[in-house]
Amino acid sequence: MQTSWPVTLFIYDLSQGMARQMSRQLVGRQIDGIWHTGVVVYGVEYYYGGGICSGAPKQTPYGYPVQEIPLGTTEIPQEIFIDFLRDISPNFTMDKYDLFSNNCNNFSDECSKFLLGHGIPSHITGLPQEFLQTPLGRMLKPMFDGMKNQMMQNSNPMFLPGAFEGQSNSQTMFGQSPGQGGVQAGGASQEAVVEVTSFEHFVEAMSADEGFIVDFYSYTCPPCMRIKPIYEQLASRYRSICPKLRFYKVNTQGPAREVAQQFEITSIPTFMSFYKGEMFEKFAGADNRRLESMIDLMANKIGTVSAPAPVIQSSPFKVFNPSKRELYVFPFDKPDNAINKIKTAIETVPALKVKDHTIFEAFAANPAENLKNFPGPNKGALVRWLVENLDVLPKEDMIPFYDLWRLLLADEACRKFYAKDFAEHFASLLKNIEEREIEVARSNRVFTYRAIANLFSSPESLTLIKTNWAVVHSIVERCLTKHSDDKTALASIIWVVYNVAATRKELELSQEHTARYLELVCGLLEREKDERVIHGAILSLIYFTHGNNDNITSAKSRSAHEHIARFRSAVDESVRLAAEDAHYILTQGTN
Repeated sequence: MQTSWPVTLFIYDLSQGMARQMSRQLVGRQIDGIWHTGVVVYGVEYYYGGGICSGAPKQTPYGYPVQEIPLGTTEIPQEIFIDFLRDISPNFTMDKYDLFSNNCNNFSDECSKFLLGHGIPSHITGLPQEFLQTPLGRMLKPMFDGMKNQMMQNSNPMFLPGAFEGQSNSQTMFGQSPGQGGVQAGGASQEAVVEVTSFEHFVEAMSADEGFIVDFYSYTCPPCMRIKPIYEQLASRYRSICPKLRFYKVNTQGPAREVAQQFEITSIPTFMSFYKGEMFEKFAGADNRRLESMIDLMANKIGTVSAPAPVIQSSPFKVFNPSKRELYVFPFDKPDNAINKIKTAIETVPALKVKDHTIFEAFAANPAENLKNFPGPNKGALVRWLVENLDVLPKEDMIPFYDLWRLLLADEACRKFYAKDFAEHFASLLKNIEEREIEVARSNRVFTYRAIANLFSSPESLTLIKTNWAVVHSIVERCLTKHSDDKTALASIIWVVYNVAATRKELELSQEHTARYLELVCGLLEREKDERVIHGAILSLIYFTHGNNDNITSAKSRSAHEHIARFRSAVDESVRLAAEDAHYILTQGTN
């Protein structure tokens, strides 16, 4: 099983040789090129084009590199690197490109620091600004801008703006989580909402249905995925209340995207209602109350309502529900990478060959279904098999086992079993990270942060957090202060902070620790640009301050209200709505 990968910097000359030929004459010194760079690792080239892009090496819009520089070897698996790219993607969108301060070389530098612990050569990152301030640079800048725009148009971003990690997350915040209050997704029939497959299909629906609702969405849009189960449940409910009312959805990146273009959809999610072939109402945003109001109005307009629609309770909050606490759980998603690597380890690691793997093999046959359907004893046996094998593995083979371990802790039965039988393992694991942090693989630390977050979600496993609170607090504090440049770790640990805020009464959090967390959260709000971290920090602030004027005063003394004011106009809707709720709490107090 491969455990290390070479990292290479591909260098391209944007001046196409002009800098080399003309620089000495016009600038007074030799400049060999105006560099664009991409990072090649795992057999893929990653670069900053119209967002963060990837492609086959030497087959990107930038052509063939003029130089290839080996940067080193990384032990970080590809899936962890993709998580990192997803985390930093809001900082490298098309609209944030700046030839001086946020260009392809800055992106390559970030990737190199993450993969290897050091950046790319400084003469590459510093050259654009130095060169473009010269007469030759000013002369060539229009050409560079034209090339940049053309190449960006030919690039395919890996992530759409706003699509930070968590879109596959089945747990979303504040009244919109499957299994946690708000409208539940569990009973919604997929048939209640029909996917529009073409423009012709949509036209047919307009002519056949008296009234219908349409959800314009994308799978890479966080608010779209947050409100999706709510829309499905409402559709299922109103199907019996008003049988003539139909529900559709249009994937703006799918085969029916022409429908979205026709209606000039520029923001998602967007909901539209139609009555007798004409648009009746339209709004953008993941506002479940407004959605329910739209559906209720259309049902009454059709006039075949067989039962009164539920009364919508007014609330000063956009997304926060004070009466229903919700904890963040990293979901059981994408287990195949870990499972396939574990299978390889079973075949190649001598210490594993002699062990019984029956329970793992049964689970690996269909992981998602088995996590739902395995009886409790089988889940317990799987957790035991996984944890006990960690004790015999060499360090280089541990990563997929840690990955599957933290994924299993998304399941309540697995959490309870782990808390009951492996309290010593958890304590040892935390101590190892605290005392030997440098020696612990970075990916294992990230997996542990996510596992810690998940352990808050059951009373039995929350006991593990309380018992080891001093070490947990030390690990969280260290990550937020000493590893603030590690965006993947930060985007994981922030949800531990959120869960600390949500369970501070059960944890019996001291005022000293509460003040420290408020200080750390306000620090994140002041300096962070990553939308995922900002979102988690704002939600944490809400839980720390709601119903507690002392904490509100403490947060204000750290300029929390000033930081929140900036995010009330954020582009990302999740951040913006959370900021509105935080603003309300900070200005209205406990009233």
